[in-house]
Amino acid sequence: MNLGFDFDGVLANSHPLKAVVAKEKFGVDIPPELFRRERVIAQGLLTREQYFDVGIEAMGGKHEIPPVEKAIPYMKSLMEIHSVRIVTSRNGGMLDVASSWLYGELCISRAGYV
Repeated sequence: MNLGFDFDGVLANSHPLKAVVAKEKFGVDIPPELFRRERVIAQGLLTREQYFDVGIEAMGGKHEIPPVEKAIPYMKSLMEIHSVRIVTSRNGGMLDVASSWLYGELCISRAGYV
């Protein structure tokens, strides 16, 4: 079976990292479990530009990206019996970061751009 999984939020747990960066850059305390673009912007915690600045800094390779809990062992077991592809909307340097992370965590050689 061919399976596809998104990188951010499915494998890579960006929310705790974004919460740390938002606190460092803008002095805003946002619990990681509530760190969703629509919520953060709608509640006026960050502007749209600030949200994207946080994402670029958090996921741009300066910080270690933690995996989603149990995602790596589950993905490895799926990869033993299925064809698995990882998709992402990242491009440029952010895609390079995702590709390096995937190689380090899962020995997947390349993330696809969608």
